[in-house]
Amino acid sequence: MLGRSLAIDCCQEALLENPGDSFALYNIAVFKTRWQGLVAAQPDINAARSALLSLVNSEEQGIILYRLGGLAAIEGKIEQALNYLQEAMLLEDEAIEFARHDVAWLELRNSPNFLMLIAEADRAVVDSKSSNKIAAVFAKELILQKLQVFC
Repeated sequence: MLGRSLAIDCCQEALLENPGDSFALYNIAVFKTRWQGLVAAQPDINAARSALLSLVNSEEQGIILYRLGGLAAIEGKIEQALNYLQEAMLLEDEAIEFARHDVAWLELRNSPNFLMLIAEADRAVVDSKSSNKIAAVFAKELILQKLQVFC
């Protein structure tokens, strides 16, 4: 309990410096929901959502969508949360890793749809690494062929 209270205090200090700090607003909403329940945290969830929606078309769109998904997750809006997460994954490489550890997603971690998104992300990483290896081998072969021409 002390850790959550301290985390909320730190986020509230950040808001004194920057009242629109969407990261601090998001964390307050999530921590309060976990600590005090959804009803007590609803005003904080609404404030965080409002701040995030104002940034949805910014260069941080991926993380903004991720956090909107986290808010939907703590409200029990499973389909909306997973839709936001899926959109975020297309824009933000770390979104799936965040979701694996962020307590906002706690109830969804055993959801078949959440697990399917993680599996898709893991496959994409493996495919990307395989493609990079194939491209590297191909580039190496081209270089060797050119060296043979010159030698």
